[in-house]
Amino acid sequence: GGKYSPSIRYYSPSSRQTYSLPSTPARSWPAGFSTLGPRDKRLKSNGPQYYVYQAGDGIAKQRLYSPDQRDSISREGVYNVKVDSNTGSVFYLVNNRKINSEPADFNSQTDISRVIVSVEEDIGDYAVDGINRRVYWTEPSSGTIQQASLDGGRTVALYSGVKKPRKISLDLNNKRVLWSGDQQLYVGQLQTTHYESIATYDRGDPTALSYEPSPTVSISPSPTQTVVLSCRDST
Repeated sequence: GGKYSPSIRYYSPSSRQTYSLPSTPARSWPAGFSTLGPRDKRLKSNGPQYYVYQAGDGIAKQRLYSPDQRDSISREGVYNVKVDSNTGSVFYLVNNRKINSEPADFNSQTDISRVIVSVEEDIGDYAVDGINRRVYWTEPSSGTIQQASLDGGRTVALYSGVKKPRKISLDLNNKRVLWSGDQQLYVGQLQTTHYESIATYDRGDPTALSYEPSPTVSISPSPTQTVVLSCRDST
């Protein structure tokens, strides 16, 4: 019965402070936050920055610090919105069975959604390799890590027999894939079928997983908690 006001906040490591971006419009859900900066191929080199987020049954793009400069597109079943600056595209799940894409410079007048992947099992999470033009995703019910080309083509199982894989992230510098499942964090080489567990946690399945070349791995066991794991060079 309370009033809910969605907002997007970010943390600056240099100042160690948390800031609020302009308020998102009513009935919006700020999921899949990403910024589209000057290095994005589809934006001018000196162009403005945007953030993209799930907004009801669709995707919205809003210019940083300019609340009035906003555009959106209507899409049914949208979930887990992500942006890849290498391809200049926005990716998202549709009803947990498809991975679709849109150009990062989308607007309400265009309709150029493209289906990248369509599968029979629910997708737990996905990660885009825009440099090598591939996408990787987890299928918890089948216990597999799958991959496919962003340009189409057949789906290939990268790993099978995995225990309840959920969130997934890529370490492209070392050609590795990381994922969470069954209260463990796993890492595997993209060019082999070998993988191993590198950490165990007892806080339930993470709600997010990201890799940074620090090298650390950040996992969010709950929407309000983040754990950073340091990874040895050997793993």
